[in-house]
Amino acid sequence: MKKVQALTISLVILLSFSIAVKQVRASSMAVVGVSPSQIVVQNVGERFSVNVTITNVTDLFGYELKIFYNSTQLDALYVSLPSDHFLRPFTIFGSFFIGKNTTGNVYNATHQFVWFLGMLTGLETARTGSGVLLTVHFNATATGGPYAVSIAYPGFSYPAKLSTPEASPIPCTSTSAQITVLPEFPTIIFMVALIAVTLAAAALGKTTRLRKLVTR
Repeated sequence: MKKVQALTISLVILLSFSIAVKQVRASSMAVVGVSPSQIVVQNVGERFSVNVTITNVTDLFGYELKIFYNSTQLDALYVSLPSDHFLRPFTIFGSFFIGKNTTGNVYNATHQFVWFLGMLTGLETARTGSGVLLTVHFNATATGGPYAVSIAYPGFSYPAKLSTPEASPIPCTSTSAQITVLPEFPTIIFMVALIAVTLAAAALGKTTRLRKLVTR
């Protein structure tokens, strides 16, 4: 009986340790995200942008990203690098090399992706910490949503290819953003509403004047 209890306790301790190790690994894993997480676009034809961020990364030297979006709702215009982007060069003997930068890559009938590859070169050193990698600029082409703008790399172990100076992959997870494009408020509906309010105000004014005459 005591052996069974001891074995049970040992299994519980082992299971708890295993869960704790997994939680620590998950919390220490780099996160590639799209920010802000929620965007409401007021009209079709409106342009907006999202940042692709990196959080909690160690020894990042280069990355390759595929940023997926609903192509029936959005059109990816171009990618820009903020002046303070995470892999900006720090020395005159180094640079940030862009090996891939394309938009409108077709994935299926409803989705396309932005494809970007960049890495440090020369005497630059790997970066550790958090920051903005790049900015993607979109144009809203149709109402609907919310639809995701997400980071994924089909066929690869992680949602993004992050690498060290030795070209070793860096484990990561990803978070997405939800985009909603609202319909324009039709002019005819606005005019009808304005007329209705005007008539109601006029009717109210007549009623008030009539009551004053009756009470005299």
